[in-house]
Amino acid sequence: MTHEQGDVVVTLFPFADGPLAKERPALIFGGPWKATKGIEVCWIAMITTTVLKGWPGDIDITNLSAAGLPIPSIVRTLKIACIDTRAISKKAGVLDAKTYQLTVAEIRNHFS
Repeated sequence: MTHEQGDVVVTLFPFADGPLAKERPALIFGGPWKATKGIEVCWIAMITTTVLKGWPGDIDITNLSAAGLPIPSIVRTLKIACIDTRAISKKAGVLDAKTYQLTVAEIRNHFS
């Protein structure tokens, strides 16, 4: 399976408060990069439902069908992770270009 920036994928996303992870949608926004022989990593941002909306930097996903998402969702730009791409179980869809650009800009803002 090949992966690109802007892809919405289903993967294990680590919890912020412990060693556990949950399978959920996420946005690839960095990489993928070959780390070593046989290992490829990428940076992802959590995707969650709008019911949990309200964190700084949350970005609404406007084209749910293209992203492969069944219910209103957001990209949670404060929750990012670096994962091994082998943890990705499938590609759900692709984020539209405008939403992707807004998301990357917001992630960069968190670092300034």
